[in-house]
Amino acid sequence: MDELSEHKADLKSLLQYALQEYGNATLMKRELMENGHITESIGEFNAEISMVVAEKNRLYLRRYDVKTNDGKSSFSFILGHAAMLFAISARKFRDELLQTEHIEGVATLKQSVFDHIVMPAAIIILNNEPAETWLTAAENIDQLVEMFCGHFEDKWKVYRAEKLSPENMLPEYYNGDDKLIEEKLSGSNVKELGEVATIIAGKGARREEYSDKGIPYLRARDIKNGKVQTPEVYISTDNVGAYSRQLLQEGDILLTKNFGQNKLALVTEDDIPAIASNMLFIIRPFEVSEGYLYKYLTSKTGQEVFDKQIKRIQKGVTVPSVALCDLIHVKVPVLDESTMQSIESLDSISKDEIVETTKNLMKNTSMFTESQIEGVVRDALISAGWSADRFIAEKQATVLIGNGRKWMPDLAYQLDDGRKVIIEVKSNLGMIRPGWIEAMQSILHGDGDFIFILTTGMYYEIHVPSAEKSLQMISPPTIEAILNWEKEVR
Repeated sequence: MDELSEHKADLKSLLQYALQEYGNATLMKRELMENGHITESIGEFNAEISMVVAEKNRLYLRRYDVKTNDGKSSFSFILGHAAMLFAISARKFRDELLQTEHIEGVATLKQSVFDHIVMPAAIIILNNEPAETWLTAAENIDQLVEMFCGHFEDKWKVYRAEKLSPENMLPEYYNGDDKLIEEKLSGSNVKELGEVATIIAGKGARREEYSDKGIPYLRARDIKNGKVQTPEVYISTDNVGAYSRQLLQEGDILLTKNFGQNKLALVTEDDIPAIASNMLFIIRPFEVSEGYLYKYLTSKTGQEVFDKQIKRIQKGVTVPSVALCDLIHVKVPVLDESTMQSIESLDSISKDEIVETTKNLMKNTSMFTESQIEGVVRDALISAGWSADRFIAEKQATVLIGNGRKWMPDLAYQLDDGRKVIIEVKSNLGMIRPGWIEAMQSILHGDGDFIFILTTGMYYEIHVPSAEKSLQMISPPTIEAILNWEKEVR
């Protein structure tokens, strides 16, 4: 909206007025609810202010429809709690907004920077249909004015999107990181947490109900490093009936309401009986095992996916917290039974970092099959730059090894020059029969026009034709690294 450039001072005054009114929302709220709208004149601008209600009547937003006094320029914006951009319960508002309006820009407003803002806020700028929408976390009022006018500096962290998703309109969602999270989820059978587990809110106790003995009463401070600590407070057995729903069972997963690192714990037999306080959620899985769900949520990949979703639905200024109505909609992957059983046996999982994954595989070798490692290795190689569509179907991967014999490798990959990379997966090197590697080397030194990789997941041994030595690596090799090494040794 470059035409606003000549009105920057008045535009700044208008935005300051809007922010101040938002900071004192109750002053205007009553009048808006009674009259539908009010009109304010600020410099060269006349603004008609109306109320927009979102999030099941709990989120009151302000809409400003603004015109210059000469009628040559007009624009609109919506100002309100940042939850309007991401809260699951505000999804209907976003759906309707995207269907009926054209969004030019979205900016979140930091409480620490903007005067009068006492809760997370955001502004949505409406205009004629733009080619793309810009999204940012505004750093100050002057920057916001410049963006209203369509002026941007390279140093500003601004994301752009041709199409906004009603799932999430936070600027950070369009920086690529959160999109990768969504892609990770989209590749699995995804369900909402409330579809695979019963979620129970803990219950607060009055101080006079506290006792020196009885049933342990767990608070957020009692959850540390994934474990339930010895509590300081108890509820008398005489009052336990009032907390029957909050009594823990073995296998329950505890989540602190004010979410933070190491605030998940799996309830063991030693932890019960106990009562969950109002600062805890009880997650009681019924469609997946508690072992799988807990291992997933506490794994590196799980934390990335789960933690980001939790942060999207947090509310509150001083101490952000999560509401039960939002938590039940958080998405989790539900994998095939054998994979979930394997994950349940691991200390942590992360397919993006094969070294971390395979350390755990080695700890759990007896419970992890080679076929399962194959999938992890394949994903790790793809993460290292191997093309997913170059992996060869099993029937086409057969290799002739002399005397009419055929060998069907665990994995095979087609190089640009037509050769194959043959990958053999072993859960541990002790499973390789004597002379097997020598036989493979003999084929390579003969007519075998392929590259051979032996891997346990945490160890890669690469053999190329006519080379006297192999290349050993503890991380997944890139194709470029293999071919460069092949040039050096041949």
